[in-house]
Amino acid sequence: MAFAAAGLNCIAVGPQKLYIYSTTDVLTSATIKADFDTTNCPGMAAGDLIILAYNTYAGLDMIRITDIDAASCQYTGASVVG
Repeated sequence: MAFAAAGLNCIAVGPQKLYIYSTTDVLTSATIKADFDTTNCPGMAAGDLIILAYNTYAGLDMIRITDIDAASCQYTGASVVG
């Protein structure tokens, strides 16, 4: 996956932020850990939620960032909705 910052939008702020990331790639745990980091996503923090919306099929995933640094992240709650 080539991370595309244009596909990432912060749609709600508060104690935790809610992002939506639109992509044509099917994300794997390795690409999520490598691409959602504070270098690619400045301002993203532990506790933030990301809804992953896939352009090529009707799938959605939702993940919660549990730990993040400049090069990687840890997350929980990846689940296919559609």
